[in-house]
Amino acid sequence: VDMNVATHGRIAILTGNNDYFFEIWLGAALGNFVLTPINARLAPREVAFILNDSGAEVLFVDTPFDGLVRSITDELKSVREIMPLDSYPGWRDAQSEEVHAPDIEPTETMVQMYTSGTTGFPKGVELNHTAMLACVRSMMGLHAWEPGQVALVTAPLFHTAGCAWANCALQSGGTIVLLRELTPITILNAIEKYKVTQALLVPAVIQMVLQTPACATTDFSSLKRMLYGASPIPVPVLREAVSTFGCQFEQGYGLTETVGPIAMLRPDDHLSDDKMQSCGRPVPGAEIRIFDESGEVCKTGEIGEIVFSGQQAMNGYWNQPEETARTIRNGWLHTGDAGYFDDDGMFVENQIKIQPASTLAAGGSAQLSVDILDNDGELVTTVEDVRFNSGCIGGGQATVNPENPTQSINGKASTLYTARG
Repeated sequence: VDMNVATHGRIAILTGNNDYFFEIWLGAALGNFVLTPINARLAPREVAFILNDSGAEVLFVDTPFDGLVRSITDELKSVREIMPLDSYPGWRDAQSEEVHAPDIEPTETMVQMYTSGTTGFPKGVELNHTAMLACVRSMMGLHAWEPGQVALVTAPLFHTAGCAWANCALQSGGTIVLLRELTPITILNAIEKYKVTQALLVPAVIQMVLQTPACATTDFSSLKRMLYGASPIPVPVLREAVSTFGCQFEQGYGLTETVGPIAMLRPDDHLSDDKMQSCGRPVPGAEIRIFDESGEVCKTGEIGEIVFSGQQAMNGYWNQPEETARTIRNGWLHTGDAGYFDDDGMFVENQIKIQPASTLAAGGSAQLSVDILDNDGELVTTVEDVRFNSGCIGGGQATVNPENPTQSINGKASTLYTARG
């Protein structure tokens, strides 16, 4: 309000995991402004694109990113005030104690997260108040959290996973243990020191923690539940994790467009190796179907596109009505993921994409064009025939089609990172 930001105006923040994030986020929500968190791992030109695309008027920036922001200042079209987070407490404390809390419709946009998916072009995903609260209920599991829960937040707050997971503790009167440095040792130390009861870790991090010698001597007795997701996890690794941590395990399947999990693999489902390879069942209030190419519901065991309907659905893509109309059709949000239902009504993701903009399902793999970057992050070339095969922890394995080999790329050293198809 002091900065003369209009209702629904975008307020951007560029930071790692920082506790000021929550004050700025909830303050923006209370005033009916929209927070736009920026991925702290992006290159300068990507940060500039998001700031310009969102129309952000104010940018809060943490010290490590001062240089990045200075390098793109001349490119910014809408940002008129940049506030270092070091200066934030003084600015906050100087504000009036009068609360600016206008009436807000639950379906109004609360957060605008950016996602690229497999299209390569960042899209602003508009998430409303109802969707955020519905996601909290989903992430809490079968039972609402009692006050006093201690949630370990390792996922970045600029991602829906970290943001929504932290919100579970905020909404239930719990404690957030926020890690700025993510290493197996910091995770193990935090769990034991702060008596963490609720944790969310991605499979790759779970595996790293298990491989750390200190894991064998860490006290996990406070842990009640571990939520995981975002990528495949081999059953042997999951079995070892269940045994080591000694708590209930749940897996979540979701995407940025649904804030968080719309299907959960419950603790009892982790008793069977077969069930452990599925995504579980839809969360309360979520409806999931599998559609074939003609939009008809697939039979049990038949692979098709995963579609979703429920309160967690996004409002749409910011300033992209055509993309929104392509994704949300007849009340169903089309995820672009492939999956099927088994005989037990369990929902299984097939780990491939269904024809996103530049992607084509080909022979059990996803085939798409991939940008090859040099070590400075500059575009070297684009390989038009790359296939992503599923089955790797943390993502799919990318290989260039032998029929279209690329031996050297303009004489420059380059890296092709593995990515999930």
